[in-house]
Amino acid sequence: MHGADPNIYIPERYVIGQVVFIQHAISQAISRELHEIDPDWEVRAQRAWSLLMMVILEMLSRAYGDERQPETYPARATVNAEPVLQLAVEAYEMALGMRTSLERVEVAAGSASDIPEGERVIVEVEGLSIGVFHHQGYWYALKNSCLHRGGPVCTGALENGVLTCPWHGYQYTLTDGRLTSDPSAALESYPVAVVEGIIYLKLPVVRRDQIQVTFEDGESTDETAKLKENEFLVDELLPGQITVLELADGPVAVYNVAGQFYATSDDCTHASGPLSEGRLEGEEVICPWHFSRFNVKSGAATRGPATVALKTYTVVIEGKIGRVEKP
Repeated sequence: MHGADPNIYIPERYVIGQVVFIQHAISQAISRELHEIDPDWEVRAQRAWSLLMMVILEMLSRAYGDERQPETYPARATVNAEPVLQLAVEAYEMALGMRTSLERVEVAAGSASDIPEGERVIVEVEGLSIGVFHHQGYWYALKNSCLHRGGPVCTGALENGVLTCPWHGYQYTLTDGRLTSDPSAALESYPVAVVEGIIYLKLPVVRRDQIQVTFEDGESTDETAKLKENEFLVDELLPGQITVLELADGPVAVYNVAGQFYATSDDCTHASGPLSEGRLEGEEVICPWHFSRFNVKSGAATRGPATVALKTYTVVIEGKIGRVEKP
């Protein structure tokens, strides 16, 4: 899309991505500001905002229909396989429940005399790139990786306590690392202490259980492998949690409400949002898309924009197995 300068063209995926980011942030702000004041205002404001977004997206689609230009891409960059492997290992360990606790260890990061007031240094500590700042008499340490695309954010301009990533201009508050456009997101920050002229950082260290993983020939004895499509393990669905079962007539969300199990259709009746990805508060599930609420016992819509009740199912518990049955 061409802006004020006709020589600048912004590819479609960047503009749409930014619009989605803004839509989500403002939708959250509407609920946060209006829910306690007047829930009806909240619903009306959400509807108005959704309609405005539809108009904006329609305008964008028409603009790109007339102005779309072929894109050129730079040569592929070499990927460092080590951090990718580490990420895969951590995801695997988390899936097995091997992450049990998070502790912090103190690590020396250099001399305080090397960072005068108003200056910073980028240090490599325990495999992390960290920006250490000496700002207005205080010390701050932030992970040198922008939340947007991993840019070297700590090398960017610092003005009035706001750090700007040099790649795409995302801005963060230095004192707490929060993204200025969405304070719910933040750079990872680390406590800093200066002792006898030496800078010490407290870095997170994950302590894991030692789990032995083995593979055996023959038929699996894993209980999960024996489950039917409408069954789940009771012990794996803790109070306040939601799981989803893929049944022949569509996905079904199963809820644990204080030890009692209930099931409803997974699709929100407003815009088919996945309720299994939402939040369970008492007997109500909150849709993650537009924040409609439903009572999981009766399926009734308790707050809009949804007005149609969910389909409910009977849950039968037999020992360690839970089974969803049609009413």
